[in-house]
Amino acid sequence: MEEAGLEVELKGVLRVEYSPGQQYARLRVVFYAEPKDLDAKPKTVPDKESNGARWVTLDDLAQLAKQKPGLRGQELVLWGRYLRDGGPVYPMSVVSTEYDDVVVPAKSSDESKQDE
Repeated sequence: MEEAGLEVELKGVLRVEYSPGQQYARLRVVFYAEPKDLDAKPKTVPDKESNGARWVTLDDLAQLAKQKPGLRGQELVLWGRYLRDGGPVYPMSVVSTEYDDVVVPAKSSDESKQDE
């Protein structure tokens, strides 16, 4: 469940950030997700995560960022522009546990002939 109170399906990875430090390291993954139910309504009651949620256009989001109280930061606007402008969404297959097998892609028939 995402902060908006909607069940989402992770569709891809936008970015993996790694910040090494003296005493610790930080790893953050920015996922691309879509709601499982397109008719589901975002939450409207404030809680510890947010004051509520609603669907907005990218232009509306940029305007909300300029108004008080604004957004927590510009990141949502930047990711919205990234997606609008065709930024890549990497497949979920790039995420695995350390126990998952490494899957070697099958060679095409042309590549198999070159190995002979």
